[in-house]
Amino acid sequence: MKALVVIHSGSGTLERAASSVAQGLRESGASVDRMTVNEKGEAGAGASLLTSYQIICVGSEAGGWLGSEVHSGIAAYLKQASGLGGKQSASFIIPGLLGGRKASRKLMAFLEAQGALVFDMEMIRNEQQASLFGRRLFEGSGRCMD
Repeated sequence: MKALVVIHSGSGTLERAASSVAQGLRESGASVDRMTVNEKGEAGAGASLLTSYQIICVGSEAGGWLGSEVHSGIAAYLKQASGLGGKQSASFIIPGLLGGRKASRKLMAFLEAQGALVFDMEMIRNEQQASLFGRRLFEGSGRCMD
């Protein structure tokens, strides 16, 4: 199974969480690639086609005053991404001081608007939780394929 973890260029916390999600997927047996998008939602040269992945996992920090916003780079990327239709997907949010539930729901809505089938989401507070989330994604993706 091939998985892709997509994040925006953000803080060290987001980078570590994405690495831990990817590690959890790898430990479960998935082949994992990572993609970082910029403020405009551009993935840069060498970005892979989404059609080659069975799982697409998208992460963002909760932004805005109340932690209710998805990072603009992720929002822009998802609005123009092609190949998400029918793809198993998951999302994770790094919550702010006031949480991140609204941002989590918005990220899931962005994915679903592109036709992705969101089967899991998580608010990640530490690397251990991120790794467990990655393992859960691998296990959960098999149930979605049945």
